[in-house]
Amino acid sequence: MSGLEPEFHGEVRFRTVPSLQPEAKAAVARFGWASHGLLIRKGSAVLYLAGDHRANGYDASVALKEILGLPLDCR
Repeated sequence: MSGLEPEFHGEVRFRTVPSLQPEAKAAVARFGWASHGLLIRKGSAVLYLAGDHRANGYDASVALKEILGLPLDCR
């Protein structure tokens, strides 16, 4: 996941929330994840959501390219 920021040349910010933080626990409960997940949002709008082992960097990259209107082969 940490490769997403450089891949999009500053157009996105990446932030990890440690699993024991209240914010992470609230997200797990809110989105019905078993333990962890990935969330892409713009402001308060949720643009992409993947929970548990469905959360991965490749899918996040594809989703961000679609959201930003970039070609899928764009680097």
